[in-house]
Amino acid sequence: MHYFSVDKCIVALYICCCMQLLGGAMDIRAFRSQLRRLERQAERALEKSTACCGVTLVQCHTLVELGEAGPLNLSELARRMDLDKSTVSRTIDSLVGTGLVERKEDPGNRRAVILKPTRLGAGRLKKIHGVSDRFYQEILEKLPENQIDKITECLELLADAMAGTNADSHCQTISVAGNKLL
Repeated sequence: MHYFSVDKCIVALYICCCMQLLGGAMDIRAFRSQLRRLERQAERALEKSTACCGVTLVQCHTLVELGEAGPLNLSELARRMDLDKSTVSRTIDSLVGTGLVERKEDPGNRRAVILKPTRLGAGRLKKIHGVSDRFYQEILEKLPENQIDKITECLELLADAMAGTNADSHCQTISVAGNKLL
């Protein structure tokens, strides 16, 4: 996962390039519409696949991150997931409570703990990967083979651009009859 700052012009350029790679013209409303549609489809699919694995969506993301990155402390896990430490801490508490994650003292810093999947957690992670791999393989089989690399590249460009853009900076507070609305 890449974290860096991206200028708004570069974000727009990435989106345009991505749409051009797929043969489309730049229409921001159509882009937003399709992105919302993709978000809803992905969310529904992820909720179903994680539920069949016995974890919530946030627990799934946490287990996957710990499985891919190896043992991490809470601060590093929160940074990698782009979430605040309190949210990640609550998720870790629930995963520890179900026996899927363990906390161990960090040998380099006795005040810190290292988090890693337990044997049970590693087994659950294997099931999550199996379910997800089969689901996404089915999707990829429905796409033209010569477009898969382009789609993957576009997703990477879009994710990187979104990670480097502050969505809050585009909101303005509007006052209507003394009430503040966004």
